[in-house]
Amino acid sequence: MDKPYRKYILWSVFVQVFLLLLSGIVTDMGETLVAFLYGAVAYWSGVAIILRRKSAVPIRTDVLYLKYGLIVLSLLSVTLSPFIWALRGKW
Repeated sequence: MDKPYRKYILWSVFVQVFLLLLSGIVTDMGETLVAFLYGAVAYWSGVAIILRRKSAVPIRTDVLYLKYGLIVLSLLSVTLSPFIWALRGKW
């Protein structure tokens, strides 16, 4: 892992563990946990793209995504997943 990105990646891991624990204790048969995991997969896919590009100095949008992207994508996925599941007939 590159040095300029290290603190942002560690922050993301900390936030993910915290949100994973929070979504795991919700008593809704695991639906919130699954929705959170969808958002986490989307987030880490974006992180892989950013790290693959490997600019020497992270640009501002990279830093914003690495800091707040997991929270935003998790909120979006937890909010939108029930609607998508209802449209597909899974809920």
